[in-house]
Amino acid sequence: MTANTKFPHLFGLGSNPALPYDLAFRLLGHPVGRQSIAASYAGIDDVMRAVILEADEPGALQELAASPRTPTGVRWTLASHPDLWVRVAGLRSSGPDELPGCETPDELVAHIAADPEVRKLDYLGRGFPLAIKMSRAVDPDPGVRAAMAGTWADPPEEQRRAFLTDPDLRVRLAALGNAWRWDIPADLVGALLANPATRVAVAGRVTLTPEQARELAHDEDEMVRRVAAASSQLQDAYRLLRNDPSPRVRLALLTQEELSDEQRVEIWEELDAEGPRHDGERRYPVRAGVDMMWAHSSMMEWLRTAPVETRERHARSPLYFIRCVAASQGDLSLDTVIEMLAEADQFDAQVIAVCHAERLPGHVLRKVVEAYGESMKLHPPLTSMPQFPAEAYDDWITRTSPEDAELYYLAAKNGTHAAGIAEQLAVDESSSLRSAAIGQASLSTSTLERLLADAEPYVAQAAAASPRLPLSAMHKILADAGL
Repeated sequence: MTANTKFPHLFGLGSNPALPYDLAFRLLGHPVGRQSIAASYAGIDDVMRAVILEADEPGALQELAASPRTPTGVRWTLASHPDLWVRVAGLRSSGPDELPGCETPDELVAHIAADPEVRKLDYLGRGFPLAIKMSRAVDPDPGVRAAMAGTWADPPEEQRRAFLTDPDLRVRLAALGNAWRWDIPADLVGALLANPATRVAVAGRVTLTPEQARELAHDEDEMVRRVAAASSQLQDAYRLLRNDPSPRVRLALLTQEELSDEQRVEIWEELDAEGPRHDGERRYPVRAGVDMMWAHSSMMEWLRTAPVETRERHARSPLYFIRCVAASQGDLSLDTVIEMLAEADQFDAQVIAVCHAERLPGHVLRKVVEAYGESMKLHPPLTSMPQFPAEAYDDWITRTSPEDAELYYLAAKNGTHAAGIAEQLAVDESSSLRSAAIGQASLSTSTLERLLADAEPYVAQAAAASPRLPLSAMHKILADAGL
């Protein structure tokens, strides 16, 4: 939860699972308290909701509308509120977390969806019932049709065709941007490729024919040639595009199955060495470009889906992104994986280890984290694996120092430590470590209360939300706020 910078204690207290009802009711006397109770208090009842409704504050009402604990009748009331974002918030609650009696019925969704101000909010379309989706898909306003075309995950084929042949370009482009979820009808591909406005979008969403790939390889638009360069259907790709003036095209060419390791290395080194622009910046950030390319597209599908024996061979490629794709299925032999980790750099090692995290021994996971840290972008976190050795946290917290920030923080966050270490964390210069100390059961309540005065709002808020906070401290928070 985001920290409330002005009143962190009140906001944190509302989410404290140990907060007694009478104190929670007193907390309703403050606007931040009302918002926090609406968002987080598990014991909220109709009396509390009536107080929040009477106060009529958009922030608290948005939380109330979005809460899975809000009864259906209250949802109907909020769906007619004059504030747009209060009305819309009711759609956020719809889902399996809703409690009995708190469901968001289709009739209520239809009521909110019919709101003229809501019609063009494209991100809302995902949760609409089929009847509403069908109605919006043929709305006379192309902005509404485009919003639905860009969010509907599984439209019927006739509706896909309607989106992709819509007279308004915005609708066609929105549909193409969403088409990774569904197949584009084959008989529409030719017309979409023929139109320069939709060519790039459709070329990257379909399997091209060899003739189409060759034609696109000569297109004047570098982004179209980039798609062709990565197409598995482009024959003789190296000869056609090896000397293309665009670095993006040559970068995509690296993904072609027909290239040898020597040819890939040759192109890679050329891209990496290309001179600066007139403003002193590099022409193209080759490493960042490759990271984005292999991780976020279907390029190199030939390698992702190759037999494990083929991927074992490519796992020894001199180029890190080839090794990463070869490892992406998580089924390489452990000997190969450990050999790859021994020669990897940081990103390479993190990807390889995460892909095989369920199978790697705990001591290997620990070694990777100690050498390269833990990526916040890759899942699952290596330290979350059940075989990760708990003793690593004790070692890191005692043998490293706060200057070794990442290991020290991982140890503080994940480990269970003695009182002395918890107290040490609570006075550290790093607010992240002070926050981690709050989760330690060995931390004294007096120190926990002291952290209520922390200069960093999210630390103070976390202290107020701790179920170990003494009742006397809860009373003091309310008294200090005049409650």
